[in-house]
Amino acid sequence: MLIDVTQDNLYISLCSRNLRVDKTSYIEVVDEAVADGHNFISLCAPAGLGVSTFADMIGAFYDQRTDPAVFWGSDIVNKQDIFKKRGSFTVLTFDFTDVNATTSYNTFITDLSTQTAQAIKSMYPEVKKLPRYDWVALLRGLYAESGKKLVLIFKNFDRVQRFVTRSSEFLNAWRRLWVSLIEADRRDGFIYLSLAGTHIPGIADMLVHPEHPEAGPLFYNLSSEKQTGSSRMFGWCGITYEEMTTVLKASLSELDPDELYDWCGHYDGGLVKPSTLFTSIEAKDLFITSVVSNAVWFIRDSLNSGNGAYLLCGDIGIARLLNGEVVNTREISRFDPRNNTRYTGEIYSYTRRFLQILYAEGLVSLVTRDDSRLDVAELVNTEIVMAVSDEVNAHDDYLRELCGLVSRREQIQLALENVDASVLADVLCGYLKLQKKYLGGSSRVTVWQAVYDFISDFDNYEVIPFSNVFVIRETGGSESYTVIAVAVNADENELLDVTLNLRINSASFRNLIHGYTGRINAMIYNFSLANGSEPAVSVKTTMLA
Repeated sequence: MLIDVTQDNLYISLCSRNLRVDKTSYIEVVDEAVADGHNFISLCAPAGLGVSTFADMIGAFYDQRTDPAVFWGSDIVNKQDIFKKRGSFTVLTFDFTDVNATTSYNTFITDLSTQTAQAIKSMYPEVKKLPRYDWVALLRGLYAESGKKLVLIFKNFDRVQRFVTRSSEFLNAWRRLWVSLIEADRRDGFIYLSLAGTHIPGIADMLVHPEHPEAGPLFYNLSSEKQTGSSRMFGWCGITYEEMTTVLKASLSELDPDELYDWCGHYDGGLVKPSTLFTSIEAKDLFITSVVSNAVWFIRDSLNSGNGAYLLCGDIGIARLLNGEVVNTREISRFDPRNNTRYTGEIYSYTRRFLQILYAEGLVSLVTRDDSRLDVAELVNTEIVMAVSDEVNAHDDYLRELCGLVSRREQIQLALENVDASVLADVLCGYLKLQKKYLGGSSRVTVWQAVYDFISDFDNYEVIPFSNVFVIRETGGSESYTVIAVAVNADENELLDVTLNLRINSASFRNLIHGYTGRINAMIYNFSLANGSEPAVSVKTTMLA
């Protein structure tokens, strides 16, 4: 259901508990923005830090159906010009949690109008006729029926934004819908406030006028210091450093506040994750655990469409992340096979957006060297690793089987150290079959990239691609090299001859191994890939001449 017309307001239910952090003072900030002419507002913070609860608080304050006692005794009672607006509006709450990759845009818009009409009839049963499939007209009709301006609350607004960006046609249709609502409100003045809660920084800024994008976003972002010129909203949800050292002092007396602040991430001055840090006091606080299902749905949706090739760590790297490994997401090096692809320019920016979304869902932590470089990504903590594992294993699909294959990386390393080529051959063949089974022709991950992703980031080893060869150099102190040669549908004898004589015939290779003259083991993989047949591989193990 998209619209909540009941009294099951999360903020009201939390008011019966011993809340440790009172956010009602931020109602003043929202209302002042409206007074300044910004009545279409967005707010953003990572998932799990009370975004929806804050939106519910705003809705509960303005809603004519809310018991006045809910807000009695908070600081806001001293600001009479704002407090007198309490309970003065008709509130509709829209929750887009269920919008996902399988949603049809036409169905979504139809449901939006249909459920708005149902909500109006539930509040005003005497209404006999309502416009069909005209959302803006329905909202204007609700204002006419109630005689009160509307407050519209949109929770999980980024789910719709994420969905409509899959198609420029959908995105522009969604933009036109909002433009028509804003223009109708300017004429008739029936909306007091429209508040959209998001988890992905900047995603609401994609809502611009389709014909005049240079005019800027349709929504005023209260979480953006660039737009507001103020950092006051840094604690609108979650918890600020000051609140941590005062309000939570008794609960966290055994923890050093400075150490705790360093332990957590920071979001515009507020504390972010690890989400389970406050599990012991979750029943009395606004802290909620990460929405793992949202993040895994996004991962599954991205990888199932074949977009793993656009990630710096590949879909294999994402599976490694979900298996609990720390994943390097460095800038593309000159050795990376992705440098030889036609989409290399998109890889870095796509990876950044992908990881930013996982971060916004509270799933991963990121270490950055500066604003333009990603370094490593890891799941927030062991509880998240277990929750992700449960979510991944809940479906028999590409992601689950991929994570199972990637979990054999330790076996691959041990086998390579023992010059056993069979384990990597088995895993790579399994990977190619998996892609054929689930992705068909949509995957753009090459065999060379797959090999690189499976064997990179082993402890004490560096992987250097060289033509169709991967040179594995030991970095643990002693100098040694292993060569993995990869080919597709190649002549077996020619591939063997070229690999065996690599050190003799290639000066570049000799420079790469710094003139090393010792023993170099070689494992040669020749993949047979043809339309209509199952992937196969022949393997030979030898030594370079």
